[in-house]
Amino acid sequence: MEQQICLEADAYNQIVFGPFIGELGWEIFRWSGWVRWYKENRPEKEVIVFTRESRSDLYEGCVNAIEVFQIEGDYLKYQPDCYDCTMPSNMYEFLINSVKDKYPKAIIFEPRKFKTNKGVFDSSHSNYAYTPNPANDKMIEDLILTSKDKERIPIVLSSRERKDMAFRNWGNHNWKNLINMLENSDNFIVFVAGQSPSYFRAESKRYMFNLEDFVSSETQTTLIGLTIAAIKRSKLTIGPQTANIILSNLLKTPTLFWGHEIRRHAEKENPYKTVSRGLLDRNYSIDPIIIFREIVKLAK
Repeated sequence: MEQQICLEADAYNQIVFGPFIGELGWEIFRWSGWVRWYKENRPEKEVIVFTRESRSDLYEGCVNAIEVFQIEGDYLKYQPDCYDCTMPSNMYEFLINSVKDKYPKAIIFEPRKFKTNKGVFDSSHSNYAYTPNPANDKMIEDLILTSKDKERIPIVLSSRERKDMAFRNWGNHNWKNLINMLENSDNFIVFVAGQSPSYFRAESKRYMFNLEDFVSSETQTTLIGLTIAAIKRSKLTIGPQTANIILSNLLKTPTLFWGHEIRRHAEKENPYKTVSRGLLDRNYSIDPIIIFREIVKLAK
């Protein structure tokens, strides 16, 4: 399928990839890396990406233009699934028509047409050397510098709180216990990425930062850009199996995760063989003390 896509795209000077409306993990591992590879190997082509505003930094510095869209309210209500989601057809048509109007001479590749196909692209044809806006890294650097009295280890907590897959949520009580243990140890600077647990949002913790709070159009920071910058500067990324565990493996920052698909995250979606400690937890109920002890061992 990749060969056919390339043949069709190569016949045009202007190519639009998007809109991407599916899962973040699929956009990271099975889409954005390939788009970067395609542009890198065809620098003469005008490549435009169409994605959610919060994900634009996945393509920063590698394409000719980034078109973004926003979704009102909770995006997860549309149950993102691989390349697709249950977005109403009139909403999707509006997105498609907007890009057609702006780029009438372009060919448009719509990822939703690939549905759940894992074999669209050659896995070796991907470039994951993400280069988000430098403002993201500057923000993370400034937050790390708030720890002036002692050297603390930066780590990323990748939480999830999805209503459509509630059985995979770890639960506020578990996050509360882990966060309290991390704070009491006073050895870590913690960046919370993903859907931060409501407990964390309601509490003020020392040397713990919810990345959502630092997203701003004025500072040109995005959630994915801040997440990439935080992962790059951290010793370890921790959480149940999520897109950010995949992202951390691609950025070569070690991971500690739990869930029901250990081999998928530790091996299949880990092309650089980044150190990845997976704990089998089919019910997503692992004891926080086990996670804390693993963090202490791995984040050195």
